[in-house]
Amino acid sequence: DEAAQRAWKRTVVQDAIARIAGVKKPPVADPAASPVGLGYRNKVEFALGAGPSGRPAAGLRAVGGAAVVDVERCLMQSEPAGRVWTAARAILTDGDTFSAWWERREPLRIVVRSSSVDGRVVVALRCVGDLPREDRFADRLIAAAPDVSGVVRIEAIPGRRGGGRERTLAGEPRLTERWLGTTFRLPASAFFQVNPGAAEVLGDRVLAASGPAAGRRVVDLFGGVGAYAWALSRGGDRVTVVEASREAVRCGRKADGGAGVRAPRFVPADVATWVRDPGALHGVDLVIANPPRTGFPKGVAEVVARGRAARVVLVSCDPATLA
Repeated sequence: DEAAQRAWKRTVVQDAIARIAGVKKPPVADPAASPVGLGYRNKVEFALGAGPSGRPAAGLRAVGGAAVVDVERCLMQSEPAGRVWTAARAILTDGDTFSAWWERREPLRIVVRSSSVDGRVVVALRCVGDLPREDRFADRLIAAAPDVSGVVRIEAIPGRRGGGRERTLAGEPRLTERWLGTTFRLPASAFFQVNPGAAEVLGDRVLAASGPAAGRRVVDLFGGVGAYAWALSRGGDRVTVVEASREAVRCGRKADGGAGVRAPRFVPADVATWVRDPGALHGVDLVIANPPRTGFPKGVAEVVARGRAARVVLVSCDPATLA
């Protein structure tokens, strides 16, 4: 039951902070519900490989095993994305044409990403090494699925889940997204919150915790495309975004934050390296930090604490690393 899920999530956060951080009876608020229960994800990553019977399957990895469970439709996907996956799956499991794909030793992931603004969908083929007949797959998918705006190939980096070089196979490779009043044009590989409705709830909480904008000096660490930064800039704050992904920085710089808004300053840099500059956080009134699931790199929390900003807002992906 969804209410029970939220209660357990609150318990997990309380337990992590009490057990790991040593804070007795931490004041954890009730979780805010997503406005959409199902079909909320704008991104689902599928796999192509051998199913339990050894035959080709397109779907999701089984728990605790390498077999791929055939998935005809994922209920977490939006309607347009679901239609695209149905079409892609039919092509992917066409053994006569694509047998070479599932015989490869390197795993193949198929990322289906949809826009919450206009419903358009980009499909990304992600793997290491060559992928035969990828252009033919792209042409067939665009012909079979009207919701698809583009198909791209992401040449993955061995041993890494994210990153990689993106190459357009067919159509328009970017999607339009809007968050906290700012419009972004995103490539398939760019990070963005997968639940747009919940992201708005989260963003409103972050801005409320940040306090009223009034010409403050703000630093947004691990700032991504700068959704928080653009929102604070509209209120008159002077914001610096520090983000290691150059693709995210390019998207943030090109975002449409509204007429007459002073754009945030984007710094393409590793946060742990950038904060070592003695003057990095000098005179900063507000720090917003949204580190990856692994949490702050070593030493960053200490630098933020020494910076003496009047307020720090931390967005965490994981209760344990938050603690």
